Formats: sequence, structure tokens, C-alpha cells
Amino acid sequence: MSGNGKYQRMPPLRDEELSALRADITRRGVLIPIEKDEDGNTLDGHNREAIARDLGIPCPEVVRHFDSEQAKREHVIKINLARRHLDPVRWGQAFALLLEERGIETGQGSSAAKQHSQSATIADSAAEFGVSERTARSRLRKARQYEALPADVRADVDAGELTVPQATRQVERQERREALAAAATTNGAPAGTCPWRIVQGDCRAQRGITERPRLIFADPPYNVGVDYGDGPTADRMTDEAYLQFTSEWLAVCHARLADDGTLWVLIGDEYAAEMGCLLREHGFHRRAWVKWYETFGVNCANNFNRCSRHLFYCVKDPGHFVFHPEVVTRPSDRQTKYGDARADPGGKLWDDVWQISRLVGTAKERIPDFPTQLPLALLRPIVGCSSDPGDLVLDPFCGSGTTGVAAVGAGRRFVGIDRQQRFVDLATLRMKGTSHASV
Repeated sequence: MSGNGKYQRMPPLRDEELSALRADITRRGVLIPIEKDEDGNTLDGHNREAIARDLGIPCPEVVRHFDSEQAKREHVIKINLARRHLDPVRWGQAFALLLEERGIETGQGSSAAKQHSQSATIADSAAEFGVSERTARSRLRKARQYEALPADVRADVDAGELTVPQATRQVERQERREALAAAATTNGAPAGTCPWRIVQGDCRAQRGITERPRLIFADPPYNVGVDYGDGPTADRMTDEAYLQFTSEWLAVCHARLADDGTLWVLIGDEYAAEMGCLLREHGFHRRAWVKWYETFGVNCANNFNRCSRHLFYCVKDPGHFVFHPEVVTRPSDRQTKYGDARADPGGKLWDDVWQISRLVGTAKERIPDFPTQLPLALLRPIVGCSSDPGDLVLDPFCGSGTTGVAAVGAGRRFVGIDRQQRFVDLATLRMKGTSHASV
């Protein structure tokens, strides 16, 4: 900025700008006189004055006379806005000072009537510098965002490593992560109580479950002949019987789910189309149809190999639901492949194809005696993005208990249901032996 004392409110020059100014003055001298008031205060050019003094070269000056202090302050701001090559943020800061001197409010809290009455004044002030009102307001908004950033993040913006929108998103994401981490330690089950339980029974009854879950994850039988304990024929119902069974448990899930709750359903190819229709018929709103690419699957001799499954991501109320984007955010190609400065350093949301390897028999995470165990890498993002710490998560087809491990590890509470007592016992053993730091 220009000016000393009470006039030093303009955004200062950055280091590289000061270096460039010094190099120019060294080569050509001070070309633009510094401006002072009648009391000897430097109004404009204190950087030129300091550099000239350091180099021991003459520095021309002129004296300005003003009718009022306000006129003097406006002059300082206006010559900087008109002459200096300010970026949008610093231009917005300087313009905010000018509007402040003129008694024009720019905050979001001013009444609509007052903002409307001042609109022409803001437009007129912007027009003095060849800028539209829309551009001026955009720069004012960026200046407010910049000033709200922590000092270390502002330094990254000043260094050109982040744009203001990128820095704002980065701070918001970090605040959300910290809030979730804090909630995970305070909103869970009370000390001395168990945050989970697994019950044996038919999920269509859900007896003894009085609380409405915020998240339900369902990986039902696919009706493809898997032996879950009653022999493979039990998983070979007629289409009519299987779809009736599916309709019945979906109806119970919709009735039990919290009003702002989320349902995820994992299903194979055989009944994916029917599942999509049944979800809509039972009042669920589908937000995404995700494909889980398992990276390898069933080899086929005369058809394409089977290596993916379907994840239906649904909510009960499309206007009210939990979604934490920072849990399902990854580095973008702009960052990792191209080094594009325009890339959001916080990354981008996942696509609707998830590449997560299914568990091989030798995987460390694998537990014996269960035929269709899901990987924690699939359940952790589902639990994290679709529920808050302390929420109740329900799995009506609990199986090996992977949903429970993911839920409790993230500070949620969990209820699992399974028809087979041996799977209830197996999942219970797994939950008892699981710490937050293990699988």
C-alpha cells in the first residue's frame, strides 16, 4: 500500500512484486512521484520512497491538499485501484475500503431493501474503474473468503499454490473431518455399554429393534444357489417367490428407516433390473446406481466374464439425508497425471464405478467358514458417507459382520440380523475380536 499510519490499509505488495519494483527503480529511477499531504504524511508511494532511500537516489514528490479526511482516504484507495495491478482478491479488499469510506454496506447481513437501495451506488463506484457491479461483487466475495482463511492457508494463496475457492473448500473439508472425528469419540455408545449386537431371525420381522436406523446396508441372497446353511436349493426360489421375498424385506426396511435415512443394496446381475423397480415401488429415491468392479470374478467360456456387482444408493427423502463427500473423495487426474494448477487440491468425488478388489481366500481380512465375505474397503466409505458418528447402522443380512466392523470402527452403533445361528455366532466372534485399529 501507499501511505503511512492510518492510511496503510491497502493490501501490501508481495515479495515478488517488491523485488520487481526494486529492480525497475534500480534501472530507471523513480518515475512516478510519491504523494504526500500537507502534514508530510506519505499517501502513495511509500514502497518507492523506501527503495529510493535505500539505494540513495532522489525521489520526486508532490503535495496534495484535501477538503476532508474522507476525501484524502478515498484518494489513496482510488489511485491504488486505478493504477496497481491487483488480483481479484486484493482488488476486492481495496474496493471494500472505498465502499466503507462511502458508507456503503457490503455484508451479507444487510437487508434486501437496503442492498437494493445501495446497488446503484456500488455499481457507480465500480464503474469508476471500468468494472461491472457483478464483477465487483464477485471480487468482494472472494476478498471476504480470503480474509476468513487461517493465516497459513492465506500464505499458500499468496504463494499461488491455491486459489481462494480451493483454499476455502480445503478448510471446510478439514473442519468437517475434525468434526466427524470428534463426534466419533463423543457420540457413540455410553461408556461401559456395547455399541453393537447381532440377533438371529428373519429380517422381515426385525423384532426387538425399536430405534430407527439412519443407515441400512443390505446384501441379500442373490437366488443363485449359494449354500448359506440350508443347502443350495434354498437359494433357488422361483422368480415370483424371490421377488415377493425381496418386496417384503424392502417394505420393512422402508418402514423402519429414519425419515432422513439411507439404504444401500448390493445385488448381482440376475435381479438388478427388478431391484431397481422394486426400490422405486417401495418409495425409495435412487441417488446413484454404482457398479462395484471387483477386478476379477467368474471366468466364462462363452460370455463376458463376471467381475462386477450393483450398488443401489437410495434415500427415503431426496431433500433430507446425510452425505459426507470428504469420505468419498479422491485425487483427480488433473492432480496426479497432468499437474494442472486448476485442479482442486481436495480432489474430486468418486465416480459411479468403484474399483475395490474382492477378498481372496488368502486375504488377511478373510475369516473362515463364510462363503461370501465383503471387503471392509467397500463398507467403510458407505458407512462414512451416509451416516453420522453415533448413528445406528442396520444390516438385515449380517453374514460375516463386515458392516458391523466398519460401523463400530467409525464410531457408529450397529445391529445385525441373520437367519443362520452359525453366522450370528461367527459374526459375534469377529466383532468381539475387532478393535478400531484392526480388521
